[in-house]
Amino acid sequence: MTITNRGTSQTRQASTDENGRYTFSNVQAGSYDLAVTADGFSGYIEENVEVTVNRVRRSDITLEVGSVTESVTVAADALALQTEKTDVNSELGSKEVVNMPLPNYRNYQSLINLVPGATPASVPEFGRQLA
Repeated sequence: MTITNRGTSQTRQASTDENGRYTFSNVQAGSYDLAVTADGFSGYIEENVEVTVNRVRRSDITLEVGSVTESVTVAADALALQTEKTDVNSELGSKEVVNMPLPNYRNYQSLINLVPGATPASVPEFGRQLA
C-alpha cells in the first residue's frame, strides 16, 4: 500500500502484517491519496484522506476479489547473420560422421560431398599414387 501527499507528491509505502494491519508512522499533516494493491484482488484507492497533527487517522479497507489475468510472453533470439565475409562454412560433428552411411569406405575427404554447394569429389585424394 502507498500513500501520496497531494501537495508534495511524496510517496511512502507500507506492508500489512499477518492480520492485515498496517501503519504509516510520522506522517506530515496534509491531504493524501491511499492506494492498496494485492495479487488476486481489485485495487483500492481512497482520495483526499486528511491527516492532522497528534491525531490517529484510521482507514478500514476491504479488498474485493479481482479477475485473474494471465499473460504469456514469447521471446526468441534471432540468428546472427554474418555480414563481414561472403564465405560459407559447414560443420559436421563426430556423431554425424559416425552415423552417416558413407559410400564404400569412411574417408574424411568423401564428406565434402555432404556439404551444400561444394563440388563433389570424384576420386578421393587419400591413398592416390602420384605418377
